[in-house]
Amino acid sequence: MVLAAHLADTHLGYAQYRLWEREDDLYELFSTAYEEALRERVNVIVISGDVFHTPRPPNRAILTFYQQVRRAGEKGVKTLVVAGEHDQLKRRGDVHPLLMLSQITSDVVFIGGTDANTVISQRYVVESNGSRALFYGVNAFPRVMDRVERYKAIFEQVQAAVAKESGRKVLVAHLPIEGLMSTNIEPSVPVDSLPSGFDYYALGHLHIRHISRNKGVLGYPGSLDILSRQEVDEWRRSGKGFYIVDLSREEPEIKKVDLDVRPQFVVEGGKNDVLRELGELLRAVYRKQPIVHIKVSLKKNEEPEFRDKLENLLRKKVLDYRLEVHREDPKLGVAHVPGESWSEAGVISRVYGISEKAALALIRLKDCLSSRSQPDECENEIRDVLLVKDEIQKAQGGA
Repeated sequence: MVLAAHLADTHLGYAQYRLWEREDDLYELFSTAYEEALRERVNVIVISGDVFHTPRPPNRAILTFYQQVRRAGEKGVKTLVVAGEHDQLKRRGDVHPLLMLSQITSDVVFIGGTDANTVISQRYVVESNGSRALFYGVNAFPRVMDRVERYKAIFEQVQAAVAKESGRKVLVAHLPIEGLMSTNIEPSVPVDSLPSGFDYYALGHLHIRHISRNKGVLGYPGSLDILSRQEVDEWRRSGKGFYIVDLSREEPEIKKVDLDVRPQFVVEGGKNDVLRELGELLRAVYRKQPIVHIKVSLKKNEEPEFRDKLENLLRKKVLDYRLEVHREDPKLGVAHVPGESWSEAGVISRVYGISEKAALALIRLKDCLSSRSQPDECENEIRDVLLVKDEIQKAQGGA
């Protein structure tokens, strides 16, 4: 029997809403996932990209990762990784942390290519009690317009390589599958383009759980924690955690392992409905203080009183709350959302008269420039903006 723990999108080092407690949550969940995986007596642990939230993670993120892979390594369990978009530095020739860590300790095996144009650095074989499983890795490609074609070219090479092998075969990759991602700026890979010959496709990038059957069993375990408001509903339906995959059976058998994450809730409606629902939610006892996302419709003169009531209700009962107030702003002609907007691209699109695709390109460039130390690390984001430059200039009355 060969058992594999399949994790993805752990995003170590991410402090959601700039809260140190949220960064700690991810370290705790990562450690718990390893503890649970080892309790299940897995033979190998696979992480399908976005191990770290940035390619220059905090020291605690690196230490947490190292401690857990060493813990598994002491029991003879290797950790196989590929690079997601968040793991990779944008500057040519630089070394991302996963590749570096695989050189420091043999407990980490980097099975993605050493750069974006390399198919695989190596295959990895696991043998246990007469069963044999082979793992192949493909890194995430940058978000460039020919991304899908690049994936297809690599998949052809992988398919040719795996055809010569015997045993159960697993493809470990970080990529978006067409029809599963909601964004219209990110080129996604048609499921039919995945290489044939694999029993299990251990995928990352999608933050919600998904299992389907096509050429083999395709699995996204989702992120370990709730990393955005959009993941809250799916967490309530399907939980958060990782998979244990039994590769010894004719068709891989997947077991969900749920982790106890900090709860998050979305509350929407008029002022009275919102306050009533929040009161009901906060009567329960939680292991950790929750985060609540509030979307409320108010008249302009109602906001000060509502904020006072909200503060009194939530004080010392929640870690944080995110308030989105909807009211009609005649100057914009759209619903005005003070503070943080959850549909930034939509607002930019309507106010400036450009497509949401162009708005998303601008947002991604802004986010990259604010999080990278050098502008040349944002080559892909700059390229995407240049592709919609004419549309932006036309909207602004430029030549």
